[in-house]
Amino acid sequence: YTLYKMDRNNGGNKGSVNLSGWGQWSSSSTYAPYDGLEVVDGKLWRITRNRYAARYNLTTGKFDGVYFYTTPGSSYVENTFMKDGKLCVGSYGRNDMNCYELPDANLGSLNRNISMNTYSHGGGYHNKYSEFWYNNYSSSTIYRYDRNGKAMGNFNGGHTNVRQIATNGTEDAYYMARYGSSASASGVNSSYTYIVKNKGKTSTKIWQAAASSYMSSVAVDGATVYSQRYYSSHPTVYMMKSTTGQSLGSFNLTGSIG
Repeated sequence: YTLYKMDRNNGGNKGSVNLSGWGQWSSSSTYAPYDGLEVVDGKLWRITRNRYAARYNLTTGKFDGVYFYTTPGSSYVENTFMKDGKLCVGSYGRNDMNCYELPDANLGSLNRNISMNTYSHGGGYHNKYSEFWYNNYSSSTIYRYDRNGKAMGNFNGGHTNVRQIATNGTEDAYYMARYGSSASASGVNSSYTYIVKNKGKTSTKIWQAAASSYMSSVAVDGATVYSQRYYSSHPTVYMMKSTTGQSLGSFNLTGSIG
């Protein structure tokens, strides 16, 4: 998986570097780039025929953690080019192209590695306390770590089967998505699923609300809580008031999801 370098003025050989890290590597043409290399802001983008765009360090050839799935007009990416700062992809014999805003050059750069036990599903970062929180899925215990990964103890969150923990700015509270088969706006049962908001570092409940079965994710932005269920065939995002849990309706995600 060698990247060859040449002098742009005379075509002279300037060496080579092997690409490494994440990659769609195979002798199959499906995984190879067909007209699929671009250099943007000093980074190499390799676009494979099977629709992946991945970014590499031009000097070392190492994958830097950033990639995304493109959607050309047909099954495979056969054409790529840069237009107005956007990466555009297309397919053989098609006249429709899709163009993408590329992420910031620093996005995905690994600044440091933090070692800590994530226990199971779910977890989150609490902005007020500057702590990582991880729940032990089969129990209601939430384990806390500081920004450097140092264990800070634990507390009882009051709920098992938690798939995600979210916070809202520096609010002294946290939100959890509890996974189960039956939506419930009250009570705790092994089969119930809901979004719950608790106070501080306690199991004291502020509100509990149910939008659908199999709730597995939650995010908060100011006055609104967003949540989704587990199955990919359901593109609905449910909204609730962050202060009360009252429903604010829903909307469907559209477009290709890969």
